[in-house]
Amino acid sequence: MNLYKYHKNMKLEYFLLLYLVLLNQTSFAQKYFEGKVIFEKSYEPLDSRLTSQLLTEYYGNRTIGLVQEKRYLMYVPLNSKDTLKIYYFLETCDGYIDRPNSDTIDHFNIDETPGILTKYELVDAEKLILGDKCKAVSIEYKPKEDYIDKVSGIYYFNPKYKLNKKYYVNHGESFWNLFVAKSGSISVRNEITYYPLYKAIYQASKIIEQKIDNNLFKLNPKKYINRIPR
Repeated sequence: MNLYKYHKNMKLEYFLLLYLVLLNQTSFAQKYFEGKVIFEKSYEPLDSRLTSQLLTEYYGNRTIGLVQEKRYLMYVPLNSKDTLKIYYFLETCDGYIDRPNSDTIDHFNIDETPGILTKYELVDAEKLILGDKCKAVSIEYKPKEDYIDKVSGIYYFNPKYKLNKKYYVNHGESFWNLFVAKSGSISVRNEITYYPLYKAIYQASKIIEQKIDNNLFKLNPKKYINRIPR
């Protein structure tokens, strides 16, 4: 027996087997979106007492989302100095609102729904967003607040920016679990009408896939956390 040829063939078979294993793992591996989404915001008043300028001053004209697989963070710049931060920790269903010029962080439960669902469907329409054709999910509900008759939202998505659906199953806040169940991905344009007050439009102007620093999800230790019991 030619031992040199035998060992050479064994070595070749080993690397071929290793390659097939790695190829199989890659085929079944799921890559979920991690990165930054920048939304430009605009408003259309429905109530004559409101103006787009007033709504912009109150809610801001931009929102920045930082997304990891199991959590995400929304930055809402209110002016050149002050920024509102909203944290979503999906595994524990805990949300936190860190307001500027406040010594308190408000806690909320992500798994609580905002009202009574009245409509939920995939919209038979497409919109071109950042060069891609995007479909949308329609969600409508009667909110708990008496001063709002209903909230009607059309949320566009791009399936190439995938989310891990299992972490959003209990995300009842804004009925976002339903959106992710249909889309399986992040939203890239939100058209939300708060009847009879105003319509808000969030349009993604830039989506950057990148690693997000874990330290950004650390709450300010100098602030008191006002927790809501379950």
